[in-house]
Amino acid sequence: LHYIIGGLLCMATAAVPLGVYAYEWPIVVLAMCGKYISQVCWGIVYLYTTELFPTVVRSVALSFACSMARLGSMLAPFIASLGYIDPILPIFVFGIITFLVGIQALLLPETNKKKLPETIEEGEHFYIHNNPFKSKSSS
Repeated sequence: LHYIIGGLLCMATAAVPLGVYAYEWPIVVLAMCGKYISQVCWGIVYLYTTELFPTVVRSVALSFACSMARLGSMLAPFIASLGYIDPILPIFVFGIITFLVGIQALLLPETNKKKLPETIEEGEHFYIHNNPFKSKSSS
């Protein structure tokens, strides 16, 4: 939910007209609030990632997730260079990405007070029975 709110705040910067406010303060406030709200749950990502995967592949999954985060860090300067096209474009793109991550996070199963899977089979069973969008008739 934090990622969705953070993404929406960052995307809202595109609605603020440039050159109207001193120091573009509404854009700065929206962008910083969006960034802060998104960063609040960054530490939780590591914990949640380890809870999602069975013990036998947990370290590999966390390593892969960390690698993808580093890939995003490498792409950030290129996204920031979109500011030459439009000054609001980089924060809007970051907002869209953050918003989409939040939407995808809604598809992940709840792990609170659940026994973590030990094997691949238990992991598949865990996802099937804890899928937030499973139909009630299939229970």
